[in-house]
Amino acid sequence: MSERKIIDWALPYVKQFNTYIDIGAHDGDTSVPFIDMFERIICFEPNPNSFKILSSNPKLECYNIALGDDNTQGTLVMNDITNNPEHGSIHIDRTSNWQGEKFEVEIKRLDSFKFFENVDFIKIDVEQFEYFVIQGALKTIKKNRPTIFFENKRKEADTVVLLLLSIGYTVRKWKSDTIAFWEGDK
Repeated sequence: MSERKIIDWALPYVKQFNTYIDIGAHDGDTSVPFIDMFERIICFEPNPNSFKILSSNPKLECYNIALGDDNTQGTLVMNDITNNPEHGSIHIDRTSNWQGEKFEVEIKRLDSFKFFENVDFIKIDVEQFEYFVIQGALKTIKKNRPTIFFENKRKEADTVVLLLLSIGYTVRKWKSDTIAFWEGDK
């Protein structure tokens, strides 16, 4: 995902600009450009190397954890083929043949954070772990009805599409990504 994709495709569906939650925030490249647009930006990034860069910006609220459908521990595996810190994953199907650097990370449900209010936009780029992130965020999503922008290369997150459709979202595919938005009032 990129700043340009967020601007071109996701932001037109965002109704208010209170809180933006960036899940898989990497080094802030999809957060920092929006600091003056949103009142609050909350970033989740489990890679400790990327987190050092991300958390150096005092205007971002940063958590060095992964999000999922349970409060547990997991292994973040970096893709040794691309050697790109943006392409780490905790999804076993995605990482089964990766031999890259590994980090033991904390995994939490977004819904376990009771103090996230007025959530208007959620970006998710977690290398095939999107469905688990959404499962752990359903209360937040149902309460706030934010616009949700998530990676869906090769239809890997089609289960997310079906889940969001089932709770009343409108969903549109855009190249390798998908946008879900609420058409009615909150």
